[in-house]
Amino acid sequence: MASKQKKTLRVVLVENDDNDVFFLERALHRAGLDCPLTRLADGQHAIDYFSQLKEGALPDLVLLDVQMPRKDGFEVLKWLREHPSYTQLPVMMLTSSDDPVDIRRAKKLGATEFLTKKTHCQAVIEMLGRYA
Repeated sequence: MASKQKKTLRVVLVENDDNDVFFLERALHRAGLDCPLTRLADGQHAIDYFSQLKEGALPDLVLLDVQMPRKDGFEVLKWLREHPSYTQLPVMMLTSSDDPVDIRRAKKLGATEFLTKKTHCQAVIEMLGRYA
């Protein structure tokens, strides 16, 4: 019986903290997940990136920090959900906040998942495994 081969996931990571990016990349590598990351340093860069993205080049998943300069993750998520091409795009919010208000806001805006950064590496790996 042939084993199921996992696909390469195209992931956009919107994160302004270099340390968080490093730890996530290391965790993905250790888990053996083939997930090349397109990293965008803030929310405005994310909006610019998605504004110019060509049809058929959608990522499989967006990992979106909440607290960023210029535009925060909530603004980016709202922007994505208002554009027909991105309404079904899985968006996982990553944050250092575990405030229930932030969680409700993210879900109301259409976030697929909401994870705190304290535990996000393992949770991200598990979620990516479901998409692979």
